[in-house]
Amino acid sequence: MKAVIQKVSKAHVTVKDKLVSEIGNGLMILIGIKKGDKENHAKELAEKGRKMAKK
Repeated sequence: MKAVIQKVSKAHVTVKDKLVSEIGNGLMILIGIKKGDKENHAKELAEKGRKMAKK
């Protein structure tokens, strides 16, 4: 499991040229998950994101 966490002033997600979601100031988190990844690792990544959001 890998994650990229980035502070952004705005971000959006499009699929086949259709807007799926967008945000203003906040965190953009991209997560890659593969078979065999453990739930506790996901919880650790979520905690890192939560701590970054408080800054």
